Amino acid sequence: MKKLFALALILLITSLAFAAETTIIKYQSNSVSSHACDPKSVECAYNFDINVPLQYQGSIVSGTKILSLSDNTNAHAETNITNYYSTLIYMKNDIFTSNTCKYSSNGQQCSEVRADYYCLFGLSDLINAHLSRCNTFGTNEIKLCCAFTSGSTCPEINLSINKVQVTVGEQITFTYSCPTIIDISNALDLNIIIMLPEMNIAMIEKKCYKTEQTLEINSNQLNLDETQSKQFKAFAITSNGKCTSNETPFVVTIPGGTPINPGQCLIDSINAKDIKLGENVNIVYKCLANNIDSNIIIFDDMGNIIKRINNLTCQTTKNTYSEYKLESTNQGNYRARIATQDCYKDDFFSVTNEPTTRSAISDNNPYLILLVLISIITIIILKKK
Repeated sequence: MKKLFALALILLITSLAFAAETTIIKYQSNSVSSHACDPKSVECAYNFDINVPLQYQGSIVSGTKILSLSDNTNAHAETNITNYYSTLIYMKNDIFTSNTCKYSSNGQQCSEVRADYYCLFGLSDLINAHLSRCNTFGTNEIKLCCAFTSGSTCPEINLSINKVQVTVGEQITFTYSCPTIIDISNALDLNIIIMLPEMNIAMIEKKCYKTEQTLEINSNQLNLDETQSKQFKAFAITSNGKCTSNETPFVVTIPGGTPINPGQCLIDSINAKDIKLGENVNIVYKCLANNIDSNIIIFDDMGNIIKRINNLTCQTTKNTYSEYKLESTNQGNYRARIATQDCYKDDFFSVTNEPTTRSAISDNNPYLILLVLISIITIIILKKK
């Protein structure tokens, strides 16, 4: 019985792992005028997601372009065959060469492309296209069709670090191995990459097999400034870009700087207060460290950017932004976002009408109230006579 329970637990964990997904695109609406945004951007807040299993995600470091957008948000799209746009959306390297995914012809259903394909999203054209859910754009629609399978053919790649928090100048030791590669003659060509968010700092080429090996670097080599602790992450990736290790976060701290934990979001809180038409917004925010570069973005309820305020500095004491007034017609619900280079947090607020109707009798004039009461009583007495 215990063995059966253990087997069931393993199967459950495995199925959950393979069910994990990541969002590669967000889109605005289920209509022919829908725009798209890049979920890696803090400007992206549309409500509809395009998700793929984690094993098919890609990046600029390791991936194949499946789509380009005209901007980070409010964007038109183009397929992978043209290069007019610069905001690139990636999936894993062999997504097209392995026939895991393929674009349809105009108006073609994915099952007509291949029996086991299903539709990921639809485009109104090859270029300058709107993007939405499948079967939105009628007979001209171009679909991205995919046949996702469970599991991964990648060998196990392990990467660990000796300390997740080091002081600038200290040595950092990475340990890496590929347990299923027994013979050194079959060792994997591996790149160990160290990066800040969206920016590579170092890439070191290594051979990987069963035996654990180490890589040492000095944290002085990581282009730190003199005032701010920095969060990094490291991972190993095969030279063909198909297989990766786990991500390993770590922090390099500056003596006297604010200590932070690996992967920690330095935004403490954001509170956006409900306002009346004609009032300025009131957004209060706070960070866990001082002098954190940040931006505030205000979105409408569809995820469209209404206002962006750049180059703010977030402190551990409460900061208030109240220098923007919505137009007189802009009633409704809004999203306020405080964003750093590493993360963001949101809060929601509403804008409503200021009441304009008031009582004809002033609340603080007892003489008028008394006069009305005397008039009523007089009318009643006259009627009784």
